Amino acid sequence: MMKNIKCRILIPVIAACLLAGCGSSSDSGLHYAVVTGPEGAAGDAAAVSNGITAYCTEHSYTMQTFTAAMDSDDAYAEQFKAAADAGAKYIVAAGSRMEIPVFAAQNAHKKSSFLMVNGEPRKNAESVSNIRGNTECLVPDCKGMGFVAGYVAVKEGYRRIGWLSGRETDSAKEYYEGFLNGVGYGMQEAGVSSDSMSVYTEFCGSDELSPRRLADAKSMYADGCELILTDKERIMEAVAMASSSSGKPCAAVGFEAASSANLQFSVVANWEGAVRALCASFDEMKGFEGGTSLVCGAAQGGIRLAADYSKMPVVTEVDVQTVLAAIANKQAVVSDDGGTENGPQPLGSTVSVTMREPVTGAAPSTGDAVAAEAEASSFVEVLE
Repeated sequence: MMKNIKCRILIPVIAACLLAGCGSSSDSGLHYAVVTGPEGAAGDAAAVSNGITAYCTEHSYTMQTFTAAMDSDDAYAEQFKAAADAGAKYIVAAGSRMEIPVFAAQNAHKKSSFLMVNGEPRKNAESVSNIRGNTECLVPDCKGMGFVAGYVAVKEGYRRIGWLSGRETDSAKEYYEGFLNGVGYGMQEAGVSSDSMSVYTEFCGSDELSPRRLADAKSMYADGCELILTDKERIMEAVAMASSSSGKPCAAVGFEAASSANLQFSVVANWEGAVRALCASFDEMKGFEGGTSLVCGAAQGGIRLAADYSKMPVVTEVDVQTVLAAIANKQAVVSDDGGTENGPQPLGSTVSVTMREPVTGAAPSTGDAVAAEAEASSFVEVLE
């Protein structure tokens, strides 16, 4: 039977985890075990490992990394077993690749406690998540990250903004809804009139990089977009190429994009800070509740802007911290009402939102998009 999953907001305890040495444990044995893939602690796992390492150092806890020999479910199962056999108090894994291995591990080692970061355990890729009572998950605040992205884009002075996404998953919809609300909030703060702002949106139905995604991005820029944002890592490669050829900037939401001359910013989950806060919460509560997904947002220090501020003539780090504080204090609110019958609309604004069709069969609105699709044959090596 599927367990009912309840979500709660992680109690803010960041200040507690900054007090080095307080609450040191007298427990013996392994406190935290981090299970990683063969590449070791990389990406989300690196941020999680750094956060746990710092917390364990401050509190004199023990920690050990268990690295799988290869990227396979069996190899991960071996490491989860090794961590459980070592008596780890908390066994930690990060990223969507770990969802199926954690599902198996939480069932195989029912006396162990698991922390899943940026993912939820599931039996297979098609099944819904199933979080047992011995597992707790930390998931990103997609709406909050989208909000920051929309706000920063408007604050920087962009008035024709493109949003290029792939499949309309739950997370994609949340990024987009937050983005529109952030645009509206930024307009209110900057005193921008509705007829001065336009948003061009496209959901192309696939998260994969393809020549058509380059054509889509080039078409957006050709139609006047001053900045394109995407929440899809693979699509970002096409956006970055279109950005380079057009000389116009781009930005990422939900992942840290590779640095390039035209990348303005990436809004990402701050897993290192969030995990430290969660570890402190475990100590305060003498363990964790289990069977839950904890939303990690601005109030928990769970959102950050990755940017070279020297490339941003208007927005400063103080501006970013100010809007994060406004979100945390509920002064800046992401609407949960779903917007109008046409989808989410910018908060407090009637800005024009134009839904675009992807370049798939029908002739695009500009000849530039056709040329872009032909040009895309030059980056075959990127697709391989």
